[in-house]
Amino acid sequence: MSDNSEVSVFIGAGSNPTLKQCTISNSRGVGVLVRDAGKGVFEDCTIDRSTLSGIVISHRGDPKFQQCCVSNGDDAGVLITDNGLGSFIGCDIFGNTMPNVSVRGDSNPSFLTCRINKGQDSGLLVYNRGRGMFEKCSFTGNFKANVAVETQGCPFVQDCLIQGGKDAGIIVYDSGGGTFQKCEVANTSGDGIIVESSADPHIKGCSIHNSLSRGVYYREGGAGLLEQNEIFENSMAGVAIASGSNPIIRGNIIRDGLASGIYVCDGGRGIFEDNQTYGNMLDFVSEGLPAQPGKGSSSDQITWDSLRV
Repeated sequence: MSDNSEVSVFIGAGSNPTLKQCTISNSRGVGVLVRDAGKGVFEDCTIDRSTLSGIVISHRGDPKFQQCCVSNGDDAGVLITDNGLGSFIGCDIFGNTMPNVSVRGDSNPSFLTCRINKGQDSGLLVYNRGRGMFEKCSFTGNFKANVAVETQGCPFVQDCLIQGGKDAGIIVYDSGGGTFQKCEVANTSGDGIIVESSADPHIKGCSIHNSLSRGVYYREGGAGLLEQNEIFENSMAGVAIASGSNPIIRGNIIRDGLASGIYVCDGGRGIFEDNQTYGNMLDFVSEGLPAQPGKGSSSDQITWDSLRV
């Protein structure tokens, strides 16, 4: 199916087709549109080079995509909007001009073992009360942040690899939230994770390492809970808190950084409980407080039982 009109495949109310090993290519509009509680199963299909989004799901549409490839569209690869649902298992979504996956408007899809890579924008964008579960997926090599959350977006992201790219691994901003659990955030050109503008995500049990900038950076009023993570070998501060941000930093290991383990500046605040910092150039630096020693000192490991700044 190629070179079609505004929608190449439309599935609406009461419909539940199965499509296997189909190619939906060069659509003049949307490749696949599922809405009005329509369902459908797509197995081993290729959806590419759409003028608009490759897949759009809305209004309680709930299709299943298994082992499909969605690529090289001129808009989003997958757009889920206006209470859309849907499940994606083992799919490859890459090379799209806008975010590879965009979730908004109270939508709540699920993605399992998908590879969401090398987009020209963000890998995943969740915003305007979008939700969704993303489990055992990879988000790698996207031009903007591999994962971006804003404006009451609240995804659950678990056991995912978030790696590489030309920007941050994860950015949560403009009152975004969500949970990031047991993820690996690694080898980013920018900061591993940025939290700003009244965002308050829960980041737990993650490995955040080898960024070319900071491991986790709270700025411009960022908040939330950072707990039980291992943050190590970042080029700048393991955790930096600035410009009115006020997170809770609890039970983390922050080690072997090339700069400060924890750095608080420019009116940043925070509550620090039961963290271990060691092997950093300086373990704890806060404006107005003495720096705590790091590498080469007699205090190789410092546990912060409870500290407010």
